[in-house]
Amino acid sequence: MKRFIFFALFILCVIDGFSANQMLQNEEFKQQTVRGVVKDLITKRPIPYANVYLPDGTAGTVTNEEGLFTIKVKSSSDSITVAENYSQSDNLLNLFYRETIKKGSRYVGISEGILDLYKSDYSVRRRTGDKVRVAKSRKLLNQRASDTLAVKIQGGPLLAVEFDVVKNPDALFDEHSIHYYSFSHKGYAMMDENLQHVVEFKPLYVLDYALYEGVLYIDAESHTLTRAEISLDMSDRSKAERALLRKKPMGLRFKTLEASLVVSYRKRGEYSSLDYIKSNIRFRCDWKRRLFSSSYSAVSEMVVVDLQEQPRADVQRNLSARERPFEKSQIFDDTAEQNWDRDFWREYNIIEPTESLERAVEKLKRIYFAK
Repeated sequence: MKRFIFFALFILCVIDGFSANQMLQNEEFKQQTVRGVVKDLITKRPIPYANVYLPDGTAGTVTNEEGLFTIKVKSSSDSITVAENYSQSDNLLNLFYRETIKKGSRYVGISEGILDLYKSDYSVRRRTGDKVRVAKSRKLLNQRASDTLAVKIQGGPLLAVEFDVVKNPDALFDEHSIHYYSFSHKGYAMMDENLQHVVEFKPLYVLDYALYEGVLYIDAESHTLTRAEISLDMSDRSKAERALLRKKPMGLRFKTLEASLVVSYRKRGEYSSLDYIKSNIRFRCDWKRRLFSSSYSAVSEMVVVDLQEQPRADVQRNLSARERPFEKSQIFDDTAEQNWDRDFWREYNIIEPTESLERAVEKLKRIYFAK
């Protein structure tokens, strides 16, 4: 099985990442077939004999009388816009990171910190070389010993490595699993004053494990991915729970309510780069022979506050034995010490847990540069 480290809820209840079946890779595979239908934007009726072509002009075709078309495209990295739109040098990104655990409407765990993300260039689309180090952290709230179920997030900071869906194609679609989905154009949207194609994707087949569904926002001019909103398909609850739940205590009944992820990118200068990630799992637990159940939510959220080019040699030098990178088996909340010092982030003491990091970027930049 291919393991996607979404995050794990750890201690008494352990949830593992999204999983998908590992397909055999064929290095000889150079083309893939794309099928679709062209419809009128207003009437939604199929358009016969419409021209269909790739933006780079390398391939084209015409729809039939029912508006259907088939086109073969390159599946090698040469056909992807990545080299033109994403950084070709190693970068150091500084991120503000926050984890929150809620039991019902009550916060039972809050921790936050600054992360250093060393990201190798996008010329090679794999996560090799990408590492996360915790530069500064603290916890604001400990879970009560009286809580029936203790919940913590495992490997949360590594979302910036595992779910950079542009850098790591295994995180969402690879050249094989993409055929398990249907895609439909849902119109246009504006983001940061740029026109975006809105593309919805849904499972096309019923497999023995849960697939994804969601929406992609693709820049209409540069064809770069601006935002991905991804959810685990909940049409079969047993499959969804098998994808998330690794182990649970005897007598505990577990029901997944939601498992979702948002990843967004922002253009900085000439290139686009990772900007924001948020993961959210909601679930309900109850114990046999007990009348009431408890609902929980676990959220990991991070936003980039600074980016600078960082040669590979500097990356390796900074990751000394004394400052080891964060491991997927670690729990961020356990590595942070409780600290309510009003000067911890200088005058910008706390970003409220209810305040979105995505909307608090300017405040977070002041926090980072004040440290």
